[in-house]
Amino acid sequence: MTENEIKHSIVVVRGIPVIMARELASFFETTVSAVNQYRKRNAEKFTEDYAFQLSSDEWKKLKSQNVISNKGRGGSRHLPWAYTDMALQ
Repeated sequence: MTENEIKHSIVVVRGIPVIMARELASFFETTVSAVNQYRKRNAEKFTEDYAFQLSSDEWKKLKSQNVISNKGRGGSRHLPWAYTDMALQ
């Protein structure tokens, strides 16, 4: 990902600039499952200052604003996770 693509991947949720797990996975050339698994295995590092799961209302709002594109036909059975810039440091 280029710097420009990263900037365009940032959305604001709860007043905080975040990058969604799908974009973070793309940045690191891995899968969303791998990103989420890393978060689970390192839960002590990923407090709410670093990562949080969106509520269904937050997810619906992002999708309705066309902030999140619909890639593919599938979909997650779980609400997505958002990662703050602190998680990238």
